[in-house]
Amino acid sequence: LVQSEITDLQKDQLELRSELRMNSRFTGPDGAKALEHLFMVDKDISRSLETVPETKSKLVAKQVKIKSTIEALLEDMSKNIFLTEVQLPSKGELDLLKQEVAFKNVNIDA
Repeated sequence: LVQSEITDLQKDQLELRSELRMNSRFTGPDGAKALEHLFMVDKDISRSLETVPETKSKLVAKQVKIKSTIEALLEDMSKNIFLTEVQLPSKGELDLLKQEVAFKNVNIDA
């Protein structure tokens, strides 16, 4: 993602420099404005290229943090699913527990 952005910005910069060379023959006020605009765009692209490594490192750090959060959440969900499966009795065990409760209720009342 970041590498493709760098490549695109470098391509844009080369195109602008080519345009600047072609437009350098303009001498009137319109030509000066066009050249000034192209120089400003070239400067912006150069500035963007300089900040790419910093932006990339921030994005990578954020990605690592998000990945570890996702892993922790998945692990927690797995534990909860396992505990739920382990703690619930089977239908047969539930029926047996109901019979024991009924038996104890009858004996308590007696």
